[in-house]
Amino acid sequence: MKKRIWIAPIFVSAILFMMGCPPPVNMPKSSNATLSSLSVNGFSMDKPFASDTTSYTVFVESTTKTVTINAKTTDSKATLIWNPNPSAIELSSGPNIFTATVTAEDGITKKSYVITIYKANASVEILDSVNGSLINPGGTINVYSASAVLYSIPFTSNPQPIWLSPENVYTVKASPTGRAQSSIENVSGANNLKLTMICQRLDQSTFPAESPTISSISYTTSSSPTDNSTVWTPIESGSIIDFSSVTYIKLVGSGRSEIDITSWAGFGILMGVDQVPSDFSGFAPDPSLCSYNYDATRDIFEGTAIFDIRGATIVSGEHIISFVIYDRANNRTERSLRVTNSKQLGTGADISSFYFQNLFADFRIYGTTREYFAKRQGTEGLDPLPTGPISYRTAISFNFQSNSSSGDAVPILGFKVFRSEDLGFTWKQVGAVNYGYLFAGSHIFYDTDSQLTTGVAYEYKIIVFTDDIHTKESSAIGPVWFLPPFTAALSEPANKSVTINQDNLPYFKFIISDARLWNRAISDYFYFSPVIRKADGPYAYVGYFYYNFKNDLLGYYDVEDGWSYMSAEVTATYLHFDSATGTVSIDPRLFAAKTNYATGTDLQLESGVTYYWDIFGNYSGSSSTNVSPYFSKYGTNCVSRSYADVYQNGQQTLNGWFSFTVQ
Repeated sequence: MKKRIWIAPIFVSAILFMMGCPPPVNMPKSSNATLSSLSVNGFSMDKPFASDTTSYTVFVESTTKTVTINAKTTDSKATLIWNPNPSAIELSSGPNIFTATVTAEDGITKKSYVITIYKANASVEILDSVNGSLINPGGTINVYSASAVLYSIPFTSNPQPIWLSPENVYTVKASPTGRAQSSIENVSGANNLKLTMICQRLDQSTFPAESPTISSISYTTSSSPTDNSTVWTPIESGSIIDFSSVTYIKLVGSGRSEIDITSWAGFGILMGVDQVPSDFSGFAPDPSLCSYNYDATRDIFEGTAIFDIRGATIVSGEHIISFVIYDRANNRTERSLRVTNSKQLGTGADISSFYFQNLFADFRIYGTTREYFAKRQGTEGLDPLPTGPISYRTAISFNFQSNSSSGDAVPILGFKVFRSEDLGFTWKQVGAVNYGYLFAGSHIFYDTDSQLTTGVAYEYKIIVFTDDIHTKESSAIGPVWFLPPFTAALSEPANKSVTINQDNLPYFKFIISDARLWNRAISDYFYFSPVIRKADGPYAYVGYFYYNFKNDLLGYYDVEDGWSYMSAEVTATYLHFDSATGTVSIDPRLFAAKTNYATGTDLQLESGVTYYWDIFGNYSGSSSTNVSPYFSKYGTNCVSRSYADVYQNGQQTLNGWFSFTVQ
């Protein structure tokens, strides 16, 4: 058995010292308790990670059950503990708080990082204008509770998930990059709530992107709204009001940009009853009762708008009163109040024996944005085309009269509009028109709900009323659906061509962006109007045409005989369509005397002269009345049209006018 030899440590140290080696030193342990990285798989945090920033927020969709949080300590010898463990927790609606505690190697130094995962119960979509397109993400969305910021999140997707407690009321502000700010006040939190906000271009960039604030909304029964002694009663959600005695409603607002109280030329104030006011509807304030001033000390524009509703008759029950403000820079604020009219009406006429006439739905979609002001709340906007945003407009119109074929118009107090998306099995009220007085004439309602989309068949019906009791329901209108949106662009002869020969004119070509429309299953007609004019103005050619997909014939306006059809052989010779490229080619022989509305002669071009050409749908010479190239499809009491352009752009092709010079 071998003997063990024990050497005392002190002797080892002495030997090492005599050999010139320093004794071993106990190194201090690290006190670094920071993270070097922190992220959530598939989701963006409210701010970039920094090791000295300890609080982060992430929003996830309502369908997300779990998340994976990645975290790494700066010091490999530090320890990391989660409370609770993210991988073991199924997310609940609202805030889910996870704390990462880092303990340094020394066992003493600690640092905590908190990441709050909000599981959304609502969403915000942001459009470029009413009935417009979803805008590109970028910027922030702020949610306020009791005037304090509850949270601020980056605008990373459209729609953007958010969370609003069903027990609270909020203000939501959207601030997309480079656009005006939009605010919706008095938002009651609710599960599955879908907000639509309009953020238009920031006009007047000298003003900030900051939405106005509605300070108060109130009513009076006095006949003297401007007297200092007049008593004003606040209107709040849940208010019960006898509207038969209300004379005026007052809104007080302020903002960092100028507010023109009395106008609606892109900015101003409007009020709506059961319909969010817009370009299409709403009550304007009385200019003689409004006031406006600028407080230089606070750099605030202030205004008071007073709406005269004397004599307005509103049926009893629940209503939504909505207000919209646009300032000069296009910043927008909306507030809606749910109130109850306690006054029962029962004095209207019996209208059960009268008739609806001319029930009609007119659906229009545009390949570019019309930049309408205001909106109705909805769930989804239309996707933009590669060339940019699009827009739409939907009108429901009718007459109500004393007999089934003609007769006198019957006065009504208003009407409600219902829409079905399942061929009439279920109906949803989408709006109402309250005239406030008996009105006889033509009636129209614009369904500007942004939940309208392509690929869905819609039906509508109307219920007219003269009071709370006397009503009449229409038959269904439709089904009707949006055609695909498209744009048109000139192709040949190319812009600034200088080789055009009068005796050998080329085909005139333009391209439609969606070739699916050139199909009898999709469209009934395609309307187009070629226009050629001199650079200094006189017209050489204006023609009016439509292609009938049902019989494959070209219709044209004969300057002597009116509308006529060309034969199938002539149609096939003069008009060609390439389904692969979407190119429409027009044989110049089509520009003959009988089709030339401008001169009544064959197209005559002068040598050495420069001409401009473009394609319209119906050319009048005025940018406000021209019609762009369009497709149409007719149904039962309805029509759907798809236009290539809008009147703000001149109702023409995206790249017109093209010029050419004749040899």
